[in-house]
Amino acid sequence: MATNSGVPIDASPLATTTAEQALKRAFDFCIALVMGFLILPVVLLVVAAIKVIDPGPGFFRQSRQGLNGKSFKLLKLRTMRLNGDVWLRTYLAENPGAKDPRIHRTSNDPRILPGIGRWLRSYSVDELPQIWNVLRGDISLVGPRALPDYHCELLTPEFLTLRSQVRPGITGLWQIESRIDAGPESIEFYDRQYLDNWTFGRDLRILALTVICVLSGSGL
Repeated sequence: MATNSGVPIDASPLATTTAEQALKRAFDFCIALVMGFLILPVVLLVVAAIKVIDPGPGFFRQSRQGLNGKSFKLLKLRTMRLNGDVWLRTYLAENPGAKDPRIHRTSNDPRILPGIGRWLRSYSVDELPQIWNVLRGDISLVGPRALPDYHCELLTPEFLTLRSQVRPGITGLWQIESRIDAGPESIEFYDRQYLDNWTFGRDLRILALTVICVLSGSGL
């Protein structure tokens, strides 16, 4: 069977050797191990700040689709109010023409914690705990986006099968090229670009560009 672009879904999208796959995983693990220790003090401070602003858990866990379509819990620092769904429903009801912030990036997301929430997102500090997902083997440093169920529902089964053959990543081509549009066309375009043209060197380039995006405050 093939996808609409003619790419067989039963073939690995990353046409790598076993040695290249082992190199990618070893690189992920070593970098994540070092970063896991370095980020711990920052994460603990942010968790304390979140609890002061909006009492409740400092971490946010969400089910995402990973390798071979298996679900896992993605770990992030909480940037949203505990009753964020209520805030979102009210916002969409009062603004019929507004874009759904779950699908499209917007500066008017009513679920975001006041003060600290937008800062955490702008500098991707909320993404730091995903380093521990990398250590567990749930995700890679670089790969297709780890999608929640409501995004997966927008994609074709064929494309979901294709992208599920590799680990999703903390960052990827979409994050450095098109952070505004998270619609199905944008996701498929950038994921295919990554899957069809993978090299270890390209992963390193994406990581370097990610650092630039984060330091500029444009978020992921």
